[in-house]
Amino acid sequence: MKASKYNFFVERRDGQTVVFNAASAALGLFSQEAWKIYNKIISGTLLDNLSQREKDILKELEMSQFIVPNDLNELEALRVQMNRRRFDSSVLGLTIMPTSACNLNCRYCYEKTTEKCMTPETKNILVDFVKENIESAKRLDVTWYGGEPLLEKETIYELSQRFQEICKELNCSYSSGIITNGTLLDGETARRLSTECMVTFCQVTLDGPREVHNARRPFKDGKGTFDKILTNIKEASRYLKINIRINIDKENENNYLDILDELENAQLKDKVDIHIGMVEPIGSAKVCADTTSKCLDDEKMAEYQTQFYASTTQKGFSAQFYLVPANVFGLCAAEIDKAFVVEPDGSLQKCWVTVGNEEERVGHIKTGVPVSPQLLKWISFDPISYKECSNCKVLPLCFGNCVYRSLDNINGHHCGMWKYKLETVLKSIEKFQLALEKSMEESRFVGKDIQWIYEGVRSKKRCCTIVCVRCTSLSCTLGQCKPVCKAVKSN
Repeated sequence: MKASKYNFFVERRDGQTVVFNAASAALGLFSQEAWKIYNKIISGTLLDNLSQREKDILKELEMSQFIVPNDLNELEALRVQMNRRRFDSSVLGLTIMPTSACNLNCRYCYEKTTEKCMTPETKNILVDFVKENIESAKRLDVTWYGGEPLLEKETIYELSQRFQEICKELNCSYSSGIITNGTLLDGETARRLSTECMVTFCQVTLDGPREVHNARRPFKDGKGTFDKILTNIKEASRYLKINIRINIDKENENNYLDILDELENAQLKDKVDIHIGMVEPIGSAKVCADTTSKCLDDEKMAEYQTQFYASTTQKGFSAQFYLVPANVFGLCAAEIDKAFVVEPDGSLQKCWVTVGNEEERVGHIKTGVPVSPQLLKWISFDPISYKECSNCKVLPLCFGNCVYRSLDNINGHHCGMWKYKLETVLKSIEKFQLALEKSMEESRFVGKDIQWIYEGVRSKKRCCTIVCVRCTSLSCTLGQCKPVCKAVKSN
């Protein structure tokens, strides 16, 4: 046996060692005795005549992938697992845009704004597309997106019912979520989304306290949206689990956390999850010098993420723990063979950043998805072919990070935040340990020698939602995986 190349260790003052393996995402604490036994194993000095204690520790090290067979090529193992995930036909993932219209005028929006909406004919063709492509699948996963999807509520209601009928007929499961700006998410809408449409996760953006948010995300007429959104979140949280995303750049980096006071005053502390994302110069926003000059880099954003979790946990908020990796092999939907963005006219894209760009279109719901250069560049993306990636200890966590950014980068790859923040997080894990254990609810002890805080690939709470790993939108909160995947079964 040998040590995995993806091991991370940090000694603590109390004599324990924080351990993390990037290939399995197992996070735990080793006693001094467990640490000694680990070192004996990798040095080859642990004899065959093992005590029960040594056998137990050896078994845990093997299952969590801290030690691997001597002849295992870990890079090739990653490639196999990446391709299994990429070409898994058991899930059809669709990000559906009922409209590309929007009622806001956000400063950093990367979309090419149009007023297209789905016609009755397009909806019928989309239903046929789902029927044809879900026959071999076990699950249909839908994310409603826009524009602002709730401008076309009736389309969401109608298609949700038709999708559920298909899933019931074919005996497969159905799950859905929505990304909305929140201005139209009143209580009745939230109720219908939850009860009729099986929407189980909902992301709403608030970019800081009232004045900051209103300046960045106003209505088309320039009026502020903060109060309307906050009122709607209060009502909607009775029916939906709301995740609040805070987009950060140089414009709000010093005061975005003030929103915590606003949420606490609104009595939402225990009703919402919060996470932060970064504004990036992508899509049409890339050509805007003003947007580009205000963007933070990944290294700085990694620093803010650590600060964010310290602040939220200290104040008692529920924050989505992107602080520690949980979704190993969680490829971006753009890389997955059976995942598409459906535009209002039925055009198919692989990434929501390319929406509206006909040159990037990979097919159409009416004619299918031919093998083309546009398709192949997404599903054949291989970060292992890049020397920097193949030598990187965090490769299993990001798999080359965002494909769009990597393809758009002159160097052919683009490192993400894990490279910059993982070791810092592990060194400060004591600050977050109790909050992590509470969030994951699966801390396990192996005698007095090992405490697993999170068991990674062995966990029953691994995230299974198809998401964008670039911006971490809609990664389900740890522990939500099972209830998210509600089964719609035939009798």
